[in-house]
Amino acid sequence: MCSYTYFVLAATDHLRKKTVALEARIRSLEDAIAIVQANTSEDPHPLLNYLDQGDEGEVEEPAPKPVTEQSDPSAPSLGSLHVDGKGAARFFGPSGGSEVCESQSAHELEERLMSKTIRSLPELDDAHLPQEIIICYRSFPFEPPGIIPSNVQTIIEAFLPPVEHATYLCETFMEHLTWMFQIVTRRQVIKELIPAIYKQTRVSYGPHDLALLLIVLGIGTLVDLNLPPYSLEAQHYYRLSQSAVALQPVLREQSVVTIKVLHLMSIYNGMSGKESNLELSYALLDLASQVAVRVYIDPSLWGFSDKEAYDRRVYFWNLMAGVLWQSLVTGRPPSLLTTYIDCRLPTTAEEDLFQQDEVPLGFGRWGFQVSVDCLIPLVKTTLAVKSPPYQAILKLDQEIRATVKVHEIDISSTSDDRTATSMAVYVRSHYQALLLMFLHRGFFAQAMSDSALDLSQSPHGESVFTAYSSACVILADTKSQYYKRPNLISRIWRVWSLAFSAAVIVGTVAIRGIHLNLEPPAFEEFESACMMFQGAADTSNRAARAMPILQLMLEKAFHAKERYRQRQPPVVHETRPDDELSIFGGRTRLVASQSTTSTLSNSGLDVNLFTSSSADEALDSQVQDHTRYRSDPRNENVTFADLSGGWDGLFHGAPQPNSRHLPGNSSSPYPILESGDGTMLDDRWSSFMHNYNILREPTQHHSAI
Repeated sequence: MCSYTYFVLAATDHLRKKTVALEARIRSLEDAIAIVQANTSEDPHPLLNYLDQGDEGEVEEPAPKPVTEQSDPSAPSLGSLHVDGKGAARFFGPSGGSEVCESQSAHELEERLMSKTIRSLPELDDAHLPQEIIICYRSFPFEPPGIIPSNVQTIIEAFLPPVEHATYLCETFMEHLTWMFQIVTRRQVIKELIPAIYKQTRVSYGPHDLALLLIVLGIGTLVDLNLPPYSLEAQHYYRLSQSAVALQPVLREQSVVTIKVLHLMSIYNGMSGKESNLELSYALLDLASQVAVRVYIDPSLWGFSDKEAYDRRVYFWNLMAGVLWQSLVTGRPPSLLTTYIDCRLPTTAEEDLFQQDEVPLGFGRWGFQVSVDCLIPLVKTTLAVKSPPYQAILKLDQEIRATVKVHEIDISSTSDDRTATSMAVYVRSHYQALLLMFLHRGFFAQAMSDSALDLSQSPHGESVFTAYSSACVILADTKSQYYKRPNLISRIWRVWSLAFSAAVIVGTVAIRGIHLNLEPPAFEEFESACMMFQGAADTSNRAARAMPILQLMLEKAFHAKERYRQRQPPVVHETRPDDELSIFGGRTRLVASQSTTSTLSNSGLDVNLFTSSSADEALDSQVQDHTRYRSDPRNENVTFADLSGGWDGLFHGAPQPNSRHLPGNSSSPYPILESGDGTMLDDRWSSFMHNYNILREPTQHHSAI
């Protein structure tokens, strides 16, 4: 009897535990059904009616879960996967809206711009290069079979410029770009590399040391304001650098020099003016970060100290910042994982000591600290597979504002007129605004898509105001520095990438939120930004590619302003799962397209919407001078003699037509690039605007204002 009682009690206890587990599971399922139903209807789900009817009185109604524990349901964002007709795929994550392209709106642009002339950049004719060099650069980054590295290295060195010219280009590189990054120091290039490679000192060096000098020469040529933009000389150095890299295994015999070469090659491809090179730019930076395994570890653990340790730390955190910003721009996960980083930040004392006789830094230790405190959390937040709760966005907003202090700096009146100093002030002055813009722009898109007519109805209204004010700060600083140094600013690709994102935000408010009456006024701000892009388009191919998009937005904004001024009913823009504002917010989608070889003209509509009351002042003579290279036909196909005629007679442009014409062609004020194979409209930097909702005619909202 006792054993029977024990068995019954044990069975009862087992059933009770099982019942409790099943009840918990039922409540979880009811919670899930209620949450899903609440997104589509105010009525309870039929399966939950029994709770109201009291059929199961013993079952308690599940308590609602706090909203903060849920991922924001209004922002499902994984990004976009593009697959072309050949099966090639490219992924752009939730923060990579400005890199996304869709063919539907591209066709709308193409029809509208069919009458414009298409022009491509000159391509270097490699006929002046020996076959050994051609084989090496075509096999980059791998070693070609059957070559003797020492022999090919000697051949490459025969194509070096005179030492005076090399020194000048290196100094130009330092002065014009160190404000943006510090990959190599002046001491390393001027005091160590040049004397060794030009045999002024008896110091041994390898192929990658030679490649490092050559890629510095190539980028220095791109920012030499005495040369035309995208000159053939820069292509010459880049190919020589590729050849030198191929002489030493990148994956087996890498060093810090190897990492720096790949990093600089990534930057070169970003600045080359060929938008088809952007994917290569991303890949090279990813490769550099993969090769940089030992750089993750603090150099003191490897026995380095003093300046050598400082230089390694500085470079690692520059590489880290580059990887993080590339992740934000493309929406792709960073190739450097912060979990495994064990490299400490340089100290202020070290920076003061070891930066003597160097070019002023743009960021330095200040920027590295911001990367740790703000940029890394920003990337983790915006690229998360599950969209973070909005409270997490607001918390990070507060941390960014507390860490990155905004100083009232008037860029136009900076006392030190040195280029490096002026640009360093410029890049710091709006860094907080950049971080806040990337943090809020996904929720900005959500709010402007769902509740533009009444932001009080949107839980993300704060993101609209923050993203807009941040975008205005970025555009104001960029305009001030552009009008001060147009020749240089027009050649920096990252400036126009970020300015374009800011212009899109301001333009969206001018189109959809003119009734918000924000300060500064959206239409005037956007109109001024369009004028800046128009001025830069003669030099910057990225600005040129943005112009037709911005012109279309400007036209829409003009009509929206007129409707608002005349007190006509507001316009409701239809939002679809695959529309462009959703893409801006990073909504998940798969895009399949056919491969195309067509090119799209980048000249926009006539600028007839600018008003004298709101437009910026006309460009001064310095701004006008920097366009002369594009208008001078001698710069289309530059031809030089052979090497025996001196350095200036080294290379020439490959034969090609000056322009190609579409039916009904007319002269274009903007430089145009041809699309690469497998690209979708070829501009992954500004392409999501090709799909932007402004290209679709809106429906009218018939309620009164």
